[in-house]
Amino acid sequence: MTLSKITILSLFLFIPALVLGQLNRLTVNEKDYFINGINIPWNSFGTDIGTHDEWGALYDPDWFENFFSECQNYGVNTARLWVHADGRSTPEFDSLGYVIGLDDNFFENLDDIFAKAEAHNVMLLLCLWSFDMMKNRTDEAGQFAGIHGDLVTDISKTVSYIENALIPIVDRYANQCNLLGFEIINEPEWAIDVTQGAGTTESSTLEEMQRFVGLQAAAIHTISDKMVTLGSVGLMFNSTTPPAVANFWSDESLEAATSGNANAFLDFYQIHYWDWMPAFFDPFVVSSEAWNLDKPVLIGESPAKNDGVHTVEFMVNESFENNYAGIMPWSYWGMDGEGNWEDAKMPLLAMRDLHADEIDFSCFPTFVFENTDILPFSIYPNPTKGDVFFNDPLFETALEIQISNLTGQIVFQSENLEDIDISSFNEGVYFLQVLDANERLLHKEKLLKTN
Repeated sequence: MTLSKITILSLFLFIPALVLGQLNRLTVNEKDYFINGINIPWNSFGTDIGTHDEWGALYDPDWFENFFSECQNYGVNTARLWVHADGRSTPEFDSLGYVIGLDDNFFENLDDIFAKAEAHNVMLLLCLWSFDMMKNRTDEAGQFAGIHGDLVTDISKTVSYIENALIPIVDRYANQCNLLGFEIINEPEWAIDVTQGAGTTESSTLEEMQRFVGLQAAAIHTISDKMVTLGSVGLMFNSTTPPAVANFWSDESLEAATSGNANAFLDFYQIHYWDWMPAFFDPFVVSSEAWNLDKPVLIGESPAKNDGVHTVEFMVNESFENNYAGIMPWSYWGMDGEGNWEDAKMPLLAMRDLHADEIDFSCFPTFVFENTDILPFSIYPNPTKGDVFFNDPLFETALEIQISNLTGQIVFQSENLEDIDISSFNEGVYFLQVLDANERLLHKEKLLKTN
């Protein structure tokens, strides 16, 4: 069944009562922040990073330097950047649609963006994919512009993306001080069978999209401490409180879709608001507590214009007063009629001036090890053809070793640190975790098996 925006509006019947409660903030480098942000979201759609197979490399360092300078001047502490978008430039695909890696310009471009953002005290929220990946724009933007629905529906292709693109990205930026987190996909609901309303060429079942999101979230959580989120169409898909449709992205839903992987969860919800939405799901009228959400909620998109339902000043102020984790008006790019930087910058600066202690960001060291009661240790050799050893296997507490594959299945489990043999494993990427007797995570590491 396909639901249009008009049909979605008809599902909602009443406004829940407002409830006040604890402030929702996002913690980065051990400090709590209100996200006073802006959507870039791109200078050139899908081609800011990496190399287009026809158009070449389009990264513009001067444009990004000017952008981050403007952010700093007007009190913006976070920018939302789209990375793959519809897949037109990155990642790299083979002839069957499997992901085989990232091109030579990818990290050079993204490294420079992170450096420029850090120099101007700006965090980045990296939005990896958009529902545009399931549209067809190949006629206008090249052979890889969309039609990547099989990355969602075919688990082997999902794994190829995780192994050959996502893990290298997470590895590289696992300790990047100004990385707020990873957003798996923008507005996936528009490409799901039961809610499709954006004219995508392809679609998936809800369970397939939950698996796509959950497997990536699990991989990120297994090898880094960075937060994971998803850019949802709106509050209607993030709550079990009527008249909401459901919480598609709950811990339980993502864990079930990944065969019980406990690392398949979001750290915070991200919802979007547009003028066509009913008042029931207007975050500038309804507080975050009204929906009984179990995580902080970031307003990741809202119009950056003053001629709609609300002014930008009202939306920025009420996002703070209604206890959301922050707001990111759409957009600095400002070429789609939904607003622009000129309307957003002064309200964002005013918010910063009122709450500088919760907004001003600067990098400082992060901690890699989750339990500082023990000395850090590592495994070797890595990559390995079979045997795995620890640099110091002598610990006073009982330990358990778990090795899982990319889908979260535990393929090795032992309490003997001195006898780990994975020579029978298939070649590929695995995740090794060390837990204590109370199942606290002491250490996690990516493990590469070679032949």
